Amino acid sequence: MIVRGRFIGDSPYFAVYLRSAHFQGLVWLLADTGASRTTLLDRDVKLLSIPSEALEPALLPIVGIGGSVRSFLVRDVEIILSVASLHFAEILRALQTTISLGETMDK
Repeated sequence: MIVRGRFIGDSPYFAVYLRSAHFQGLVWLLADTGASRTTLLDRDVKLLSIPSEALEPALLPIVGIGGSVRSFLVRDVEIILSVASLHFAEILRALQTTISLGETMDK
């Protein structure tokens, strides 16, 4: 499968459509092959209008080069990847798949 995206600056991004019982919408994700989880920013949470009842506090913060952030989980999310060379989307879904949400702790 080839998933097409674009570079923003020197970072590769690709668009995904997220769908759950609580929200749906399009966001751009950073293609980070070294990451251990998929992370949405707090602006994505606002953009998607994800309700607070859909956010489950994670046990540990996300720690990176810029510091640490509180994190939350959203469970049972469909991730739809647009396949540029074909005219359909492949839906990747697994029970208990989680998306981590990062919020800056300095706020």
